[in-house]
Amino acid sequence: MTYRVDQQARQLKAIDDALVDITGKLGGVGGDPAADIAAIQQDVRGLSDKVDRLMAQLNETDRAVATIMRRLDMIETATVGAVKEAAAARDLVNRVEGVKAAQEGYELEAGPGQSYAIHLASYQNPAAAKEGWEVLKGQYPAVLEHLSPRLDPLRLDQAGGQFLRLIAGPFADIPPAREACENLRQQGAFCQLSLFRGEGL
Repeated sequence: MTYRVDQQARQLKAIDDALVDITGKLGGVGGDPAADIAAIQQDVRGLSDKVDRLMAQLNETDRAVATIMRRLDMIETATVGAVKEAAAARDLVNRVEGVKAAQEGYELEAGPGQSYAIHLASYQNPAAAKEGWEVLKGQYPAVLEHLSPRLDPLRLDQAGGQFLRLIAGPFADIPPAREACENLRQQGAFCQLSLFRGEGL
């Protein structure tokens, strides 16, 4: 495209030079009028040919630009469709995983914008939870290093009181949260799936 623009610029310069030459001949004094007229007519024909070639190239450039714009529109449409399909697929996976988690005893509500977490332990006060998080992060850095801890209050009956569930996340989808949990369990740690909620530690 850049080459075509440069070529068209050179042709415009040639046309401009030809016009200057013709104008000079029209304003000339003396000489053979018939020869001058013949030369001018020849120059005009040459100029007309140059203009025709330039117009043809401009039309070709316009068609090329139109083709590019159509392709860009197609790419944009395909991209939007792919994003929607990916979102629908993720939603379906999370719903299936939510049903599976419910069968395992976890209540996970799947929905747009929902984040998930892994439940690591429960404590009776924030200080103990913070200390526990540091210990767990030191024991399992590969899994927990890039996660954020939160405390999710869990109130039991009057005799049981309230506990603080230490959870870590967020996970955009359930499968990676499940994978992290399975990794921890294989190393002997406690882990359950959870929603990413509560207050920061």
